[in-house]
Amino acid sequence: MSLRSRKAVTWKRVRCLRSRRGDYLVLHDTGAYGASMSSNYNSRPLLPEVLFDNGKARLIRRRQTIEELLALEVF
Repeated sequence: MSLRSRKAVTWKRVRCLRSRRGDYLVLHDTGAYGASMSSNYNSRPLLPEVLFDNGKARLIRRRQTIEELLALEVF
């Protein structure tokens, strides 16, 4: 499901293997929903990004904190 706006909802039925704690969920080929086109639309924080190289996971962009999200807001 897309969280960009209420009108941009897309569902696709996929079959998944049973997951266990510590497993990775990979969403690839995200197009406009990847980091290069990401934004804080609807006050959603930016997500972390993990690079997998030869079976090893490496954090390449950390999750945006709520404090960072609100830092430029004027209340």
